[in-house]
Amino acid sequence: MSQADLAKAIGASRATIANYEQRKTPKRSTVMAWAMATGVDARWLLTGEAPSPDGDGASSVRPKGFEPLTS
Repeated sequence: MSQADLAKAIGASRATIANYEQRKTPKRSTVMAWAMATGVDARWLLTGEAPSPDGDGASSVRPKGFEPLTS
C-alpha cells in the first residue's frame, strides 16, 4: 500500500504517513485508523512491540464487520 493510498484510506494526509515513517508520532486517532485500515496491531504501530501471543486480545484490531473484502 502506498503512502497516498493509506492516507486516503484513513482520511489523513500523505505527509502524516511520511512523518510517521520518519519516527514522528501521529495523533492516536490517526494510529487507530491506520491499524483498522491495515489490520496491523495499534500497539505495534505506536511502540514497535509485537502483539501479545497470550490471547489477551491485544492483536485483535478489526472489529467485526471490518474484515477485508475478498473476491
